[in-house]
Amino acid sequence: MLPYGRQQITDSDIAAVAEALHSDWLTTGPRVDQFEADLEAVAGVPCAVVINGTAALHTAYAAVGIGAGDEVITTPMTFVATASTAAMLGAGVVFADVEQDTANLDPAAVEALVTPQTRAITAVDYAGHPAEYDQLRKIA
Repeated sequence: MLPYGRQQITDSDIAAVAEALHSDWLTTGPRVDQFEADLEAVAGVPCAVVINGTAALHTAYAAVGIGAGDEVITTPMTFVATASTAAMLGAGVVFADVEQDTANLDPAAVEALVTPQTRAITAVDYAGHPAEYDQLRKIA
């Protein structure tokens, strides 16, 4: 079996999780409010709402109008929701090959798969390794 990856979890990460678990707020509350505020600042938008990852992907795809006849290029090295939420909206899912050293999307493989129907390239930071976003943005 292939390992999922080596996690880079710091003592401060562990302390933050322990603090949340010891609080009265596990799934809502001030941490969620702060995360939403931080997300608004990063995205440059007046309002952001966080939900679970599957619903977030579905919402993001729907927000940009992904639907029947569209294609979404993504990685096979991900949780099923990366592809299934696009398929739920009627889009075709195209899997691109990954880089051997990071298991992230290979930009050259993505570029070879782009068609006029391509509406999204959905990368995943596999096992803590950031995808090649600068290259993927140029392709998009």
